[in-house]
Amino acid sequence: YHAFGEANNQKDPTECLLASAKSPFVEERLGAYNVLRAMASRGCCVRMLLLYKGEDGNSIFVEWLLNQDNEFTNEGRQAKYNIVQSLLADDNNIEGLISTKAFREMQLWMKRGPAHTTTVPWDLATE
Repeated sequence: YHAFGEANNQKDPTECLLASAKSPFVEERLGAYNVLRAMASRGCCVRMLLLYKGEDGNSIFVEWLLNQDNEFTNEGRQAKYNIVQSLLADDNNIEGLISTKAFREMQLWMKRGPAHTTTVPWDLATE
């Protein structure tokens, strides 16, 4: 993991992974999603991901993960869903690491499935 940052001009490895996860190239995004899913299935890495903060003090990883509008391919939505699945696995106790709202959003996403998206009512979309 740290070698990944060293290979990218000493950048923070989590920052590099999130940059790849936001890439316009599907293959790069899916590769980053797979690494993040693998990390989310390891207890020691879960804490590192969930507590990763941006310059404004917000949890960049959690914000990115819960924003379903930033992924438009079915494969990408499934991959992000798999990350949430890994985070909510029985052996990961993440409830105290993230906000209650974020935790509930993850649980709701798990119930609805990977293809679920929120829609804007037509009358609001046309105003």
